Amino acid sequence: MTDKAAEQRLIDGLDLAEVLREAQWAFGWSDAETTEAAKAYRTFLLVCWNYNLEYGKGLAWISKLADEVWHYHLAQKDQYVADCATVFGDGHVLEHRQTLADEGKVTDTDYAAAERAYADLNLPVPADLREQCVWAVVA
Repeated sequence: MTDKAAEQRLIDGLDLAEVLREAQWAFGWSDAETTEAAKAYRTFLLVCWNYNLEYGKGLAWISKLADEVWHYHLAQKDQYVADCATVFGDGHVLEHRQTLADEGKVTDTDYAAAERAYADLNLPVPADLREQCVWAVVA
């Protein structure tokens, strides 16, 4: 089993340069905003890894910045699958699902779980949490 520091090194080692270039161009981010988005996404990956390890299930609510980077990472399918294997283990992919109005809303309980997931790692809860997406690590 991997510890938090080792996992953070794996996540920090992911080459997201092309993903971030595309997101920066699409959103018109400054270099500083792009750096902040990269940090939010890497933190999100660590929270997902830890939450899945701890509870073995998906989690709802995500930082808007992290979600925006995530969409560009997903678009680079081969890299995304390889990066997920690096972070979550061979054969595991972080699944992205939209929460649609006709499928129900993410609840206050889900929000509390997301807050707790960040707090468990002594990380600040992102100020820009949004409820449109849910995620789960799947085999």
